[in-house]
Amino acid sequence: MRSMKYLMSLFAIAAVLFMAIVPVAASPSEAPSTQTNLLSNPSFESFSGGTASSWAVWSVPGTGCGRSTPTAQQASKTLDGRRVKDGSSAQQLLTPVVDPGFSFLAGVQQTVNVTPGRKYKFSVWAQMWSSIADNAGASEGAGPANFQVGIGQGATYAADPGVARSGLSDFRDNYGQLSVEAVATGGQLTVFIYSNPQNCNKHTEVFFDDASLVEVGAPAATTASGPPPTAGPTSPP
Repeated sequence: MRSMKYLMSLFAIAAVLFMAIVPVAASPSEAPSTQTNLLSNPSFESFSGGTASSWAVWSVPGTGCGRSTPTAQQASKTLDGRRVKDGSSAQQLLTPVVDPGFSFLAGVQQTVNVTPGRKYKFSVWAQMWSSIADNAGASEGAGPANFQVGIGQGATYAADPGVARSGLSDFRDNYGQLSVEAVATGGQLTVFIYSNPQNCNKHTEVFFDDASLVEVGAPAATTASGPPPTAGPTSPP
């Protein structure tokens, strides 16, 4: 009997030692969820003049109400906290004083080094204030903001037809998030924020904040399901 008790004690001690040595695998919910943001100055906190550092302003010039060249400036939380989502600043684009009643097709961009063959997701928060009146609290007589985000291959330009773009969004007086994904074919990607407010009001201002570009993995493998089509559609569906 004493021998049996002795053996059982040895088994219990061995089991405790085994559990202490063998690590317990973390469940999926316990796995780290943070991703490295590849953008510089993603929250638009640092500025050089009216443009956030590491970002470049782009615009499409022309004639007519929708083609004014906007003024870029820093939106400060101390002046109007509604226009800042993260930190103390945001990027602001607005119709210049010399062109009241105009709109624009413009935004900001940044080029980033990446790993070819990996998939990336670009996200940003945006909002518009557009009004026929001077009430800064709410838009009046405003059409859609026509916000969009895009990812282009290499150090490219906003009008590049190869840019992968999100759908159009309209966020007025409050921030909303836009995002788009693309697979890098080379060592650089350029991310774009687009805005093209529809109405040419007395005041038209857009704000961008809290941007991110993160790697979300490799593209999903695809398999051929049959021979390629011999002819494509002659017009969009």
